[in-house]
Amino acid sequence: MHAQQPHHPAPPPPGQAPGAQPLPPPPGAAAAPAAPPRPSASQLPAEGELPTLNGLLGHGPDVAAEGALPPAPPRQARERGAAAKAPVPPEAALGGLLALTGSLVSYAIVRLKSGKRVRHLKEELQEAKQQLAGLQEADARRRQLEAELAASRVNLESTTTELEAARSAARKLEGDKLAVQDQLQSVSASQHQAKAAAERRLAEADRARHEAELRWRKAYDELEAAHTELENVKGELGLRGSQLEGLTRELEFTRRQLAEAEKRVERAQMEGRSARAGARTATLAVLLLGLAALASAAPAGRSAASRQLLQSGVSCPAQIPACTARRCTTRILDSKETYVCLRCMKGYVPARGSDGRSIVQCVCPPGTFQNVTGNTRQCSPCPTGSYCPGGDKNARLPTDDAGAQNSCNPTGSVGLTTKSASTTRAADCIAQAGYVLPTSRGGAAQQCAGNTYAPDLNRLKTCLPCQSGLAAPTGYNGTRDNKNDVCQVPPGKFWELNVVRDCPKGLYRSNFVRTDNKLAINCLSCPEGWTTASIASTGIDKCNVLMPGYKLATTTAGTEPTGSAVPVTSSSTFVPSAVEVCPIGFFFDGTAGTWSCKPCPYSTITLKNGSASADDCVVPPGYFVAGTAASGSMVKCPVTPANTEDEGYYRAGWKAFKEVVSTSGDGKDVCTKCGAGILSALTETDELSTAAAGSKVAATSASCYIKAGWGITFDPADFTAFKAIKPCPANTYGVANTTFGLINAPCKACTKNLYSAAASTSFDDCKNPGGFGYTTEGANQCPDGFWAPAASMEPCEKCPEGRTTAYAPGNGTLQDSIDDCIVPAGSGVFSADASNPWDPTNPTSSTGVKPCPVGYFSAGDVEGTATTNPKCQQCTSGASTTNVGAATCDVCAAGFGKTSGSSTCSACNYGTFNLGSSDSCMTCPTTTYQDPVGEAITSDGVTFRKSLKGAESCVPRFAQLANPAGDVLALPAGMFTANAATTVTTCLAACPANKCCVAEMLETTAGSGVVSCKHALLAPTTPAVDGKAKMFYKLPPSEISAASKDVSAKTMASGIFAACDIDSFATDAAAGLVGTSPNPLLVEAGRNAAEWDVDECKTYATCKAACMSNGACWGFLYVPTKGWTLRGGEATLGARSFFVSPNGADASGPADMASFTWA
Repeated sequence: MHAQQPHHPAPPPPGQAPGAQPLPPPPGAAAAPAAPPRPSASQLPAEGELPTLNGLLGHGPDVAAEGALPPAPPRQARERGAAAKAPVPPEAALGGLLALTGSLVSYAIVRLKSGKRVRHLKEELQEAKQQLAGLQEADARRRQLEAELAASRVNLESTTTELEAARSAARKLEGDKLAVQDQLQSVSASQHQAKAAAERRLAEADRARHEAELRWRKAYDELEAAHTELENVKGELGLRGSQLEGLTRELEFTRRQLAEAEKRVERAQMEGRSARAGARTATLAVLLLGLAALASAAPAGRSAASRQLLQSGVSCPAQIPACTARRCTTRILDSKETYVCLRCMKGYVPARGSDGRSIVQCVCPPGTFQNVTGNTRQCSPCPTGSYCPGGDKNARLPTDDAGAQNSCNPTGSVGLTTKSASTTRAADCIAQAGYVLPTSRGGAAQQCAGNTYAPDLNRLKTCLPCQSGLAAPTGYNGTRDNKNDVCQVPPGKFWELNVVRDCPKGLYRSNFVRTDNKLAINCLSCPEGWTTASIASTGIDKCNVLMPGYKLATTTAGTEPTGSAVPVTSSSTFVPSAVEVCPIGFFFDGTAGTWSCKPCPYSTITLKNGSASADDCVVPPGYFVAGTAASGSMVKCPVTPANTEDEGYYRAGWKAFKEVVSTSGDGKDVCTKCGAGILSALTETDELSTAAAGSKVAATSASCYIKAGWGITFDPADFTAFKAIKPCPANTYGVANTTFGLINAPCKACTKNLYSAAASTSFDDCKNPGGFGYTTEGANQCPDGFWAPAASMEPCEKCPEGRTTAYAPGNGTLQDSIDDCIVPAGSGVFSADASNPWDPTNPTSSTGVKPCPVGYFSAGDVEGTATTNPKCQQCTSGASTTNVGAATCDVCAAGFGKTSGSSTCSACNYGTFNLGSSDSCMTCPTTTYQDPVGEAITSDGVTFRKSLKGAESCVPRFAQLANPAGDVLALPAGMFTANAATTVTTCLAACPANKCCVAEMLETTAGSGVVSCKHALLAPTTPAVDGKAKMFYKLPPSEISAASKDVSAKTMASGIFAACDIDSFATDAAAGLVGTSPNPLLVEAGRNAAEWDVDECKTYATCKAACMSNGACWGFLYVPTKGWTLRGGEATLGARSFFVSPNGADASGPADMASFTWA
């Protein structure tokens, strides 16, 4: 920029004081022309518009190119001709030449500057368009990355949920495994089947846990990959975001520059046009004076700030090294001229100045670092193993951070790298194989040791431990990234369903083995007959325990070895020797320090070779051991002695002698009892090898028996045992002969309701009692209304029509005669042949009966006595019966009821009714209204007459309108009286019981429950057309409204209309200001939208029928001289209205409502 030069006035002539007025010219001398002002650039002539030299010097006409000065008028031409003929002084010629030279110089300068500015602005415009296209591509990429990031977050959340579920399943399965292991360890050696089942459950649990672990591992890997991908996307998004932010600022700056450039181009074009116009009209004097001014003016220097910048000795390329060549300029920032860059080198991003748009430094974006080689520099991608956060966005000096490369590993350490190049953060550094992340930021990676490992490219904070039970081989020094290399099955263990287990007793392992080696799933078995003292044995020398059922091959059964023949099992070089199984009659129970088989006691035998316990030494069926385990003899189980009924015993199967040693000595504690009262005998072959020929024993339940007339059944105290029934009780019979075997043979009951003596053995002893009819099913007690003589063995006979009998279960004496056919309560004798069927002459027990009709009653016969043939009696006045067949007059007639403390029936009051099925009048149903405005309102039901016989005449006293009566229905304001803000309940309570009351409420604040309250009170009147204006409001039925949750049910017509006097508002009604039409075409028409005497509403009856059938109709009006019209309306938000009917049941209500309010 160039500072404006100050104007210095010309010095005064010699002899004149400064500031004095110039002297006038001498008389007769020509006045010196005033010095014209210096021409501006816009006043200089354009190209092709300069006057010629001859024209300037006055030597002749101006022969210029197109666009020269216009010809002078005739007078001027004569003067010019005269001037041309005058001699030109040399000074004037020289002045003209100087003026022409100045004009040419100024013109050249203006043209040169205008052309350069236009070209420069066009170049900037083209660059701005290219940068705008790049920014649009970057913005599209940013949106794509944001979408990918959102998808990655969704996948991450889903994977995290699956991971937590897998972990929970794994923990549960681990708990199940431990529980099953505890159960397995508690199983004794004799419970092999339970152990096998537990092992199967354990295997299933392990398999499920393994599957869960695989799912967990897969989910973890997916989570790790998703996390890594998310970090990369975040890094790339951060890089793109930084680039986008820089490009956005640069775009905004470029747009501003573009706008300024367009303005400068337009201004330059205007200046060019002004310059051409000035050149055509400039005079020779102006050009001469302009040349003089140019000659006398010094070249404009730079401003003080520019001189200071240039004198600092720092060039723009040195100040902003990464600025594109010839794209560096200066700009005033913070009140001083500063180097700024118009475009950074490719790959660099701008650092903005304090104005937010000027590029004061160029730095590398995140993911790259500045690579300077000699005089060249560039932003290179960050290599793997390093991270590059990018240059300082606030850089101002060439020495500020333009983008550095940072190694993941501190000096002298290894173990950290990055998953890819161009990373931007220290958080992108991940651990290599066998290493995990440092404990603190900037530290060295942690190397795994012991029984731990870490996969390649991980983000773990700690090394992964080997699975429980696995361990690294002794002295392992390999790379700790492969779990199978590090985590191996140790000696004494084996690998089953991804679980490390101890080698069970009898198995061993002496070396480490990988889990993927098929040898890992097995332990080595000890030689036959040998086992180990514990689990997890690590060598064959631990197979030093002789198993039960075996003996050393060098010994004789029953003889223990001595001396050197005794094995030394404690030696680490012990090798198991050959063994043999114990023969029949011998056993070896594994007693420590013994090596041979022992003989069975009491000459008992074993049932197989290799017996492992004295329990294998058994006693034959039917015997027990009398004595002790050390000494005694085998004795037969006790049976019933002859001619007695002592309980008998037996014993089945071969048993270990220890199980059948009788401590009582008689065998009853070890032999099986046949059952309570059941006898036994020696009936089965003796299996003892030393028994005499023909010897018998009680060996099974077939030895048990009962006598004739007895029964046998399950013992109710123990359903696994039997008991004898001796003898069979009365009304039953038992077995016909002595019966062996424990079978269910209970005493059989006589056929239904027959009886017999105790100990009966035949069905022929069963007889039927009196009052029971006999059929093929047996004797059944006659039902009500039937009778049968005692011991007749005949079916029951039905009583005459309508009669019944008294019934006592099991006692037929009340039904053994026709005289027991009594008349039930509520019935009376009836004979169609009599003149009065309900009053026959001399009725008998054969005369039929019928239920008394409604309004009649009968107490009937007294049960247990012979019939008296009673007749039906008529109820007294005002009472009735609920149904036919009443024993008493139990209800009031329809429309009547008993008040509290009264025994007589009176007319039902207002608000109640009686259907004729009760003694009390019932209250009309209540109706609940819900609305967004205010609280829920529950309305009592009212009636407009007494003595009502049904709920169809009940209507809710508070009937909620579908619309606010005052606004939408356009009731005139004069009808209403405003009250203070209150609740809906309080507003309704203010309606008197003797008026038709229209209550309108508007919510003051949404959701507050506080409403404004207005009332329109109208006198109730008769429905008769008597020359007065009346309003008939349609009331909904209480019964349907109370039972229904449907809003539409609460607007249905009950057929009842409240008649209210609006004669004082007849003028408003006639003008249509009371209500709007229910016609959908007129509902929006305004306050005067009324249709008078339309076809459907011309009389009271037609209007009522039309309004009841129209859901949009809320009533109708009658106005004298105007006619009839239907009323309706539309709902309005924030408002709520009710029609409150008069209440005759209220003390302040009308005394007699029968004459009005009923339409």
